[in-house]
Amino acid sequence: MAKLGPYDLNTIVVGDCLQVMAQMPDSCVDLVVTDPPYNTGKDYGPQANDRRDPAEFLAWYFDLASELYRVHGGGYLYVSCNCPQIWDLRPLWERAGWHFEMMLIWHGPNYACSSNVIKGPWALLYEPIFMLRKGPRLPMLNEVRGINSDAVQRWPRPQSNYQGDQHRMHPTQKPVQLYKALIGRTPGNLVFDPFIGSGTSAKAAKYVGRDFFGCDINPHYVRQALRSIDGAHQNEAQLGLFS
Repeated sequence: MAKLGPYDLNTIVVGDCLQVMAQMPDSCVDLVVTDPPYNTGKDYGPQANDRRDPAEFLAWYFDLASELYRVHGGGYLYVSCNCPQIWDLRPLWERAGWHFEMMLIWHGPNYACSSNVIKGPWALLYEPIFMLRKGPRLPMLNEVRGINSDAVQRWPRPQSNYQGDQHRMHPTQKPVQLYKALIGRTPGNLVFDPFIGSGTSAKAAKYVGRDFFGCDINPHYVRQALRSIDGAHQNEAQLGLFS
């Protein structure tokens, strides 16, 4: 079996992403799809800190962007953030060497809580996704049936009372259908997610026939992710189909 330094392909390991990546060779992954913490005070378990001092958060984020640049072999990276962060985070990615390709939008039309009362001025039912590039621009793919090329991807937010792929097991879980679209349209045989959470990116990679590797600092989520991936459809006839 092929390996990434000490790690096997198609596995998820428990660990801090910077420490895990420090053990990975240069230029060893083809595509990154990830959703780092936004530093907004979410509870990801005792191992994670989502309440950093703003300057400390930006310094940590730059280290993340730099290490991802090192392990990426060339091609694309997709990273989610929240709307107020885009002005601060884009320069960090570019300073780390990445080229800004474009910004996509994930629109999750359903509310992420049981109340429809909005305390802010408007309901933020979308999240930006930076599409970044290392090296020359690569042609996008249009081979996986059911994937549209709209830069605004509309998929409901996973909820705890939903079933199957849309059952929420993580506080900031993304829809599998969203990651199917990102991975399915983008070249790169080995998909890496350093904040894999409940395993959404790994499950989406399996659906469209790619290899994956990921890590998460919380062992509880890694156990959930491994169970979830074991239950993912592996029938070739179902790869790339959207339910």
